[in-house]
Amino acid sequence: MFKPEKMLYTGILLLEDDVNSITRLLAAQASFHLTDRRPALATETLKKRDKDSGLADKCRQQANHADNLLRRVGLYDLKISSSQKDKILRLDSGELLQQSERVLKSIREEIESFIKTRNIIQSQITRLKSIANEMYLLHKYHLSFEDITSFKHFFTEYGIIDRDGLDLVRRKITSFACHLLVMPIAGRQISLLIIGDKDHSREFTESLTEAGFHHHDIPERYRKSFDQSLDIIEAELWQLRDNLAEQNGVFFKNRDRWQAELSYWKNALTIHSHILKAMEKFGCDGPVNQIVGFVPESKYKTLIASLEKNAPGRYFLSSFSAEQIPETDTPTRLKNPSFFRPFEMFVETYGLPGYKDIDPTPVVGLSFLLMFGMMFGDVGHGAVLAIFGLLATFLPYQIFVPIRSLGKILTYAGFSSMIFGFLFGSFFGIEEDSVLPALWMRPSHRENLIAFLAVAIGIGVIIITLGIILNIVQMIKKKKIQQALLGPWSVASLSFYWMLLTLMIFYAGGKSIALPTGFLAGIMVLPLLLIVVSQIVFHFKSAHNKRENEEDESDLATIFFEPIEIIMNLFTNTVSFMRVAAFGLAHAALMMATFIIKDMIPFTGANIVSLPIEHLFIIILEGMIATIQCLRLEYYEFFSKFFIGGGIKYSPLTAENN
Repeated sequence: MFKPEKMLYTGILLLEDDVNSITRLLAAQASFHLTDRRPALATETLKKRDKDSGLADKCRQQANHADNLLRRVGLYDLKISSSQKDKILRLDSGELLQQSERVLKSIREEIESFIKTRNIIQSQITRLKSIANEMYLLHKYHLSFEDITSFKHFFTEYGIIDRDGLDLVRRKITSFACHLLVMPIAGRQISLLIIGDKDHSREFTESLTEAGFHHHDIPERYRKSFDQSLDIIEAELWQLRDNLAEQNGVFFKNRDRWQAELSYWKNALTIHSHILKAMEKFGCDGPVNQIVGFVPESKYKTLIASLEKNAPGRYFLSSFSAEQIPETDTPTRLKNPSFFRPFEMFVETYGLPGYKDIDPTPVVGLSFLLMFGMMFGDVGHGAVLAIFGLLATFLPYQIFVPIRSLGKILTYAGFSSMIFGFLFGSFFGIEEDSVLPALWMRPSHRENLIAFLAVAIGIGVIIITLGIILNIVQMIKKKKIQQALLGPWSVASLSFYWMLLTLMIFYAGGKSIALPTGFLAGIMVLPLLLIVVSQIVFHFKSAHNKRENEEDESDLATIFFEPIEIIMNLFTNTVSFMRVAAFGLAHAALMMATFIIKDMIPFTGANIVSLPIEHLFIIILEGMIATIQCLRLEYYEFFSKFFIGGGIKYSPLTAENN
């Protein structure tokens, strides 16, 4: 708590025969954070391993192929179980790839055969429907396919043309005796029948050819009367629909098998692709391979036991504390009690602490709940929040894991609201002793306003003080003593802050301090003067070390302005916490407005319907506002005092992550 989990910088030397099995073992354990090779753990610098790069790409391509096959038949990939994942990790990548190629080829042929047959049937059905529509069009003019193929004294042509071609034909043949029957088919395609003077057959033919006309041969079986042709088409449509239903039966018969097999191969190939890609980070020199990374200290003994079991006497393991290497290279894994773990997302949203930085998660969790409860103090509303939070916490399925953390925070916030609801005597906005007596005070009452504001500012003072203290501790840990004692947020600025607060408390209480005013002013200014002097000394010392001849005037101006900036920040940050009280009062005011509106509605039935909706609206609106305001105070007033960020997220090698 208050610091990331301790890491060990670890190197493993392995023989080539063991590297694949040990890599899969590391992925199964999910505790080894890989990093680029460093010669610190080896006798010499090893060149980059490139033995499996082609195999990794082939596995990725085959995984994409399996995914494409799933998409072609409208299926989604199924998640594999932990036992399946363990079996996959024990397989050899080369053998897995060869087997997948055979299986995927067989499934692809099945799917392509199914899709091809189905598409042919669907196109035949579409064509028959189009022919039937054309028959109905001809029937309007008392014609049939039999008639237009038996004309001896007329030029007739039947086929397909696009809209632009139709316009061209019309322009070309306007001077000739003819008639056009037009029926749109799909898009810009048009079914066209032209009947004209046989003496102008050559002109008609040339115009149609120039316009891109495609002749349509009418099958002999449709060259009959309208009723006979229609009966034939309907019979063929019934047969085609039966064939299509049979093909759909083939799909449903094979769907589950296709989905299971393709999902398995997609996941298996993806896992091995990740592992093979991770192996590209290894060092290699002939038969020797080097794996370098970070392992949590709590997982180190398990790693040793696994190596001894799977490669006894065939490995060399070395490690040392990550504190001995640059902080920028070490991953951060936050480690907090289960109660505070959901609040890690608030910290990570702002930035991840460096490995040697302080983890403020416990302070964030407690201060967030304290401020949220004061802003949203209501037993009834808090209970509703807690119920919603509990429901979200126990949502099933892996996809809801991120929501579960939010659900826990919502549950905690609901209970905090309930506690302050009892303290404030508020139950669904009702503040009456007959319903719920206040254990502390009612903030909405005029006589309690000053006290409520004072409590809010007091909370702010504590949080700001904690922020400065955390920065002091952090600077001492990093051996930056000058920053800890005389930096912007240091012992000096904290002394000034509390001397100023003490003075204000004395004067606000009508008391006086038996010291000369000049002496008091000197004591107050002294910490700020020390900060300025130390910064100037540090500036010139740095300039001397860099052998700079000219002073940086902008840096000096910043140094002299720093005391003013410290005073302004301390003042504005402290006053900013008045919003905790302000939003607590806003909650009470909003509920008063709700009850006034309720009293204005003369219909009891309308109140029964509207009141729950109004309460739900207030819970959602004020819950969001209170959360935003709490996070704003955490980030701007608290984190700004000490938080640096820039940490590397601990991301161990797993089956899904390389």
